[in-house]
Amino acid sequence: MIIMDMNETVCHCMGVTAGEIKEAVEAGATTVEAVQEATSAGTGCGGCVDTIAMAYCFIHIHNYHQISNDNDIFHLRCRHKI
Repeated sequence: MIIMDMNETVCHCMGVTAGEIKEAVEAGATTVEAVQEATSAGTGCGGCVDTIAMAYCFIHIHNYHQISNDNDIFHLRCRHKI
């Protein structure tokens, strides 16, 4: 099972947590770029962009596709490079 801590800082430059990324997705961010625009995550050094993509996919898939928590399914359904 994949578990994401919503209090975990995903972007240290901007201090953005996984929970803030979740809020952006739930508010309508439909791409990683839209999450970046809404939260400023990944706009500093850029070293966390892959982590942002992974968090986006995790949240989007589990909120909107309601698929299994199986790690293989998660990676197969995620269209972003992670």
